[in-house]
Amino acid sequence: MLAGGTLLISLITWRLLRNDKEKARNGSWRTPESTLHLAELAGGWPASFMAQRRYRHKIAKQSYQITFWGIVALHEFVAFDCLSGWRYCRGLLEWLRSLS
Repeated sequence: MLAGGTLLISLITWRLLRNDKEKARNGSWRTPESTLHLAELAGGWPASFMAQRRYRHKIAKQSYQITFWGIVALHEFVAFDCLSGWRYCRGLLEWLRSLS
């Protein structure tokens, strides 16, 4: 089930980038960057990375790339923390509880 969800969001993200590139070429109404980033955040960042390279789309826009690589870093941190037994997330929760 998890693999199916990952595949689905990857396909959606790929199509969003491909369609946005086509719309950019045609001068049509574009897909908002927030929509593209939401798809990346939902787990489609690897597909977005590949589509950006394949279609040469959004690779030169610095503001887009900063947000994109921030999303990648967040995913990598969560994966690392998961492998570490959620050490950092638990520490953050304890710190937040101590504030109240």
